[in-house]
Amino acid sequence: MSSLAQDQVISDWKFTEIWTDSTASPPYVLMLLCDRSGVYHIIDPAESYERAVFSGTSYEEVRLWLIEDEYEKTEGRLFAESDEDEGMLLFTYSAKPDREKTVSAL
Repeated sequence: MSSLAQDQVISDWKFTEIWTDSTASPPYVLMLLCDRSGVYHIIDPAESYERAVFSGTSYEEVRLWLIEDEYEKTEGRLFAESDEDEGMLLFTYSAKPDREKTVSAL
């Protein structure tokens, strides 16, 4: 298991995906978070956003870890982009990697 500073998890991510274990009732949710340095983290929101339950250096490595535990990826991906000129964080949702749509700005 890995430890992460909460600020790093919140502000230094490139994209996130939601994975669910639909065999549980209600379904159990994990987040796959890719940070800006290219490390992939599995975060369990029920435990803490400060700790990764698994981390890997490739998408395939963490994807296989999730699939082994019977998790399924939900459709889409949420991207975070910083607009330094405007001083805001933009969130972009993409149902497919080639089709991105800005959904909100903070």
